[in-house]
Amino acid sequence: MATINKEVKGGAITLVGTTDTYNLVIPTLINTGLPHYLDNQVIEECYFICDTSSENCIINLPPISAFKGSWGPKFYFSNMGEGSVIINVGSPGDTINGFTSWEISTEFETDYFHVVDYDLWANFKSLTIG
Repeated sequence: MATINKEVKGGAITLVGTTDTYNLVIPTLINTGLPHYLDNQVIEECYFICDTSSENCIINLPPISAFKGSWGPKFYFSNMGEGSVIINVGSPGDTINGFTSWEISTEFETDYFHVVDYDLWANFKSLTIG
């Protein structure tokens, strides 16, 4: 199993289920260390389409500290298959609704993640279709 770094740039990003783990990375502006969205909003809303038809999709969120105290980005993860999307925190001490991992196991379910504190991702679950 390997780790695949995936730079978060906003818009829709397709992740295909694999035995590897996706590591979400916040891009920074050269010589500033600031996340992109602080200057031009390119990662304000990110949609991750997770194809779990053949394998689960395992994802590590970026550390909350990577946002440098600015918590505007919204991440949406959609499970587009019969497998699971497994989302892990990106840094020790960070949690998702108090947990270190979150699973989206229902096909066509979309969960919304938003940083709400210095070490806390809030997760909101959508209704499913079908």
